[in-house]
Amino acid sequence: MVKKKQSDFSRGRMSGQGGVTPGPLLEMITGFWITKTLTIATELGIFTQLSGRGMTLPEIARSIGIRKRPMKMLLNACVALGLLQKKNNRYRNTPLSQVYLTKEKLHYMGDLILMMGNSLYERWGTLKEVIINNRPVLMEREDREQLVEYINAMHGLGVVQADKISVLIDFSSVKTLLDMGGGSGIYSLVIAKTYPHLRAVIYDFPEVCAIAEKFIRQFKAQSQVSLCKGNLLVDDVPQGFDAVLLSQVLHEYGQEGCISILRKAYGALNQGGKLIINETLLHDEETGPLPSVLFSLNMLIHTPKGSSYSGKRIRGWLQKIGFVDVKVQSSESLLALVIARKPA
Repeated sequence: MVKKKQSDFSRGRMSGQGGVTPGPLLEMITGFWITKTLTIATELGIFTQLSGRGMTLPEIARSIGIRKRPMKMLLNACVALGLLQKKNNRYRNTPLSQVYLTKEKLHYMGDLILMMGNSLYERWGTLKEVIINNRPVLMEREDREQLVEYINAMHGLGVVQADKISVLIDFSSVKTLLDMGGGSGIYSLVIAKTYPHLRAVIYDFPEVCAIAEKFIRQFKAQSQVSLCKGNLLVDDVPQGFDAVLLSQVLHEYGQEGCISILRKAYGALNQGGKLIINETLLHDEETGPLPSVLFSLNMLIHTPKGSSYSGKRIRGWLQKIGFVDVKVQSSESLLALVIARKPA
């Protein structure tokens, strides 16, 4: 995440009433400026163009095909955001943009940024209507193209989270893993790469499995990772696993759907098996942290019943189902883990 420089707004260099300044409000309402700056710079391929080298303004403008005046403004904004550095009139990537914003890198997050800054940006324009009607607004483009865009975006975010999960969770005693709602399969792929003895099954909709197959081939993981097609809410899931992973799945469903999925996870586990839930958790009082409550609004926009949930609420569901040793491990708001065990 970009280390946010304190702006003149937040430093309170504007006069206010009774010691209160409008700085925080101005920072909130101009937040989309940053989103669109990052999105357009990524869409134009600026960071990929600068990968491993420095370029002058005329060189970048000519390479991208943009006039120098707007290109200069965009590049300087990226410098101010900590995405580029400028020295001796040459622009270069910072470590942040070199790792996450250049296409050839494993941890490339450009697909996520483009989805957030374009299609999700458009969706958030329906927020008032969604709040008034308590249901998402259907957009014109609801097709395979959008599904591929979504899976690719989640894959980029998943690489980062999967790396952390493979370190935070010890899979050395796990021989079989069921990745329920596994999407692109990135969590299974990274975990399988870290633990060569492990065999994983990705369970998701048929159309999602078709996309995941491409990533399995890219990772050359066909001997470790396989696919099982089905609907989490409607169909039975395979059984006999040492561990079940539910990563960024529960927030798409209401309470009834979540409990149904967790019951299926329980049934899929061997006795003594481990359930790992990766979610964007709310605090127990459900008023924070900020990324989680905003993510909950995002679910309101995109799903009929989805929401962020607190670790306390998920723990209660798990205990009623029969899970034991339930632990909530919140390392950060966008990577919070709930771990539980099926009794031996």
